[in-house]
Parts: sequence; C-alpha cells; structure tokens
Amino acid sequence: MLKKLKFYTIIVALLIICTSCSRGKEAKSDMEVKSVAHEGTTLYLANKEKTNLAEEVVVLNGDNTHDQIEEIITYLGNGIEETENIPTLSSALELINYKIDDTNLVLNFSKSYNDLDALSEILSRTSLVKSLTELEGIDTVEIYIEEVPLKSSDGTPVGAMKEADIILSFPTNPNEEIQKKVLLYFANHDATHLVPIEVELNLEADITVERAVLNLLIEGPKNEMLERTIPEGIKVKDVFVSDSVCYVDFGEDFVNKHWGGSAGESLTIYSIVNTLTELPSISKVQFLIEGEKRETLKGHMQFDILFERNLDMIESQ
Repeated sequence: MLKKLKFYTIIVALLIICTSCSRGKEAKSDMEVKSVAHEGTTLYLANKEKTNLAEEVVVLNGDNTHDQIEEIITYLGNGIEETENIPTLSSALELINYKIDDTNLVLNFSKSYNDLDALSEILSRTSLVKSLTELEGIDTVEIYIEEVPLKSSDGTPVGAMKEADIILSFPTNPNEEIQKKVLLYFANHDATHLVPIEVELNLEADITVERAVLNLLIEGPKNEMLERTIPEGIKVKDVFVSDSVCYVDFGEDFVNKHWGGSAGESLTIYSIVNTLTELPSISKVQFLIEGEKRETLKGHMQFDILFERNLDMIESQ
C-alpha cells in the first residue's frame, strides 16, 4: 500500500521531533519514534460476511511506531494469511501521508476514500481506529481526505477518534444469550399511526441488537389488531452504528416489494426509525439500498436524509 519511505534525520535543540511521513516525500527522525516491544497486537479485520469486525492477534516486526503503523495498514489492506477474515481497506484506497501529532495519528487519504460506500467506510474507519490505537503512544486517529478533515453525515468534522468512540461491539462468548426488552413500532389497524409494542428479545451473542429488532419488525406483529410496516421476506444486508447514526442497508427487494403511497412510505420509515432510536446508542437513522443512498423510497418521501424520531407518528393513548 505504501511506497518506500525515505528517511532524513532532523536534529533540533531539546530533541523536538517532527513526526510525519509522506510516501517518501516527508522526513522522519531516527530518534523520534520509541521502540515498542515485539508482543501480540490486536488488529481488527472484517468477518467473512462483512457484517462486523473480527479480532486477529499478530506480532509486529517493526522496531518503532512508524514501522508498526505501516505494518498495521498493510495488514488491514491485504489481510492475514490462514484466516477467513478479510481486509477492511480497499485496494483502491490510497494513503498519501500520515503524521503523529503528540498522541494523535493523522491519516491523509486520497479522494478515493470518498468512493467508499457508507458501510465500507464505517468498516474501514472503525478498523483503523481500533487497530492503530493498540499501539503505545497512539491514543486517537484522525482522518483527512486530500488535507480536508473527514466529515460526519451532518457535515461537521469527525475529528480525532479514540477507541472508546467506536460503538461497534464484539461478543465475548459465542454461546451467551442476552435478554432485554425492546419497543417495536407497528402500524395501527387503520394504517394511520404507529403503535409501540414491548417485546422480550432473546439476543444471541453473535447478532447485534439493531439487526435483531429489525428482524422482528420484518416478521410483523403478533397482535392481529396491528399491521406490518415492512414487506414480508425482506432481508437486512447490513446494519452499523457510527457516531450515533444507525446505517441500515436493504437490498433492492425492499423497494420492489414495497406497496408505496406517501402514508405507506412514512409508516415504514418511521416504524424503523422510532424502533431503532429507542436504543440508547442511536439518535438518527440513515437508509441505504445496496450500499448507496436513494433519493426516494417509492417516489414520495425523501429517503436520503438522516431521520430522527417522529413522535407525531405515534398513536395517542
């Protein structure tokens, strides 16, 4: 991924070091990077379904932070032999340069970063932050695109991200089941409003709560007085949470099988949005079709915006 870097020694009073690397164009001091022990480092690649990240422990060969940064990025771009987990960084993704500012690692990518679909971008960003902050002395990671800060869905700079900012969770016991109560929103019998129904969710450790509640919405209501809001048989391709935004990716059948109409679109959208925003980690929902934003669902409601909870859609008691 990275071209061979040229090294130049910069000696200043008090040994203040400039730590920047630019594919052989920028300098890197022999003294500024501390040696890091050759011990297992946890990296985060995508699982084979590309629905979550998977942990892989590797022994890095580099004797300093810069070398180890490059090793990690290579692993994330090429994968690890003899494992079914897959790279998170696209082969088309070009890292122009990087620098270490105190404990913040700044990665500057080319415009190819903008070509990533929403879910691939989340996987890439998450794996970079979680993997690189494993290095001693790297507390945060910041992403730039052609020297412009990466922006979130609402247009504000994402800024420096620490490991704790990453919301994706990883099951610790594959046999563990978690029980919790969740609210699902289905349409009332007249299909004019949404009705909240509390259900007990038996959550297996290898499925996220977001995917589990979406699957229950797709199954439809058990109460005969309520109506389904999502066409039967629809599958959720992917669902991720990042920066309090839940990205829900449906296949083309979500559009093709939908019954349409402005009221029908509204009930479907806010059935999903109101259900997901009941979860504490989610404040907004972004819909995707085959990994891309779609201007409208069936020609009525704008569908490519960030949706927030809509209390007006809920039937008054």
